[in-house]
Amino acid sequence: MTLRRCSLLAADLTLAAALLAPACARKEAPPTPPVEVLVVPVVQRDVPVVGEWIGTLDGSVNADIRPKVEPAHAGEFVIVDVLTGDYEVARDDLTASHRMLARNPGAVMYGIRIGSPAAYRIGGFGTERHA
Repeated sequence: MTLRRCSLLAADLTLAAALLAPACARKEAPPTPPVEVLVVPVVQRDVPVVGEWIGTLDGSVNADIRPKVEPAHAGEFVIVDVLTGDYEVARDDLTASHRMLARNPGAVMYGIRIGSPAAYRIGGFGTERHA
């Protein structure tokens, strides 16, 4: 390399560094504006506390209703109005539900098959397999 080429290369590099240096400089970020906060007056008052929990009525059905209906109605359905304790018995749950709603249109109902731990079964009845 000749001296002239070296000096031209050095001049080019100096010029490039001089042009790029301001682009790499850190700039101060503008200050953030103050955050708006909504302030409301505090008022003391009573607030109702409402909760919903999952529960079972098996205890009340076992203690009060099952002794009355189990011997004569095994396999049928009993529908209980959980608010009043009234109940209806029928061969199917839909009929018992309709009877309960006819007596009390606002009934909150719970149903179970008499003499069985479940109202319905999904799947086969036995252990045999069909091809």
